[in-house]
Amino acid sequence: MQQNGGFMALYSFIKDALLSKAGIVKVWWEEREEESRETYYDLTEDQFALLAQDVAESNGAMKIVAHSLGRNQRL
Repeated sequence: MQQNGGFMALYSFIKDALLSKAGIVKVWWEEREEESRETYYDLTEDQFALLAQDVAESNGAMKIVAHSLGRNQRL
């Protein structure tokens, strides 16, 4: 009830409608997309492969922005 005042809005609407024969409520739906960024350090090749597999299976919901090898590793 603290984040969504739906109960109080409905209660006020019904009370106004019963007392004054006119109750008005404005309702809307809001969609938001939230982005987050995660950084991983010192992953093994197997861990990176699992992460890349999860990204591939996410159907575009996730993507790898950058990848670099550690200081002592070679391509």
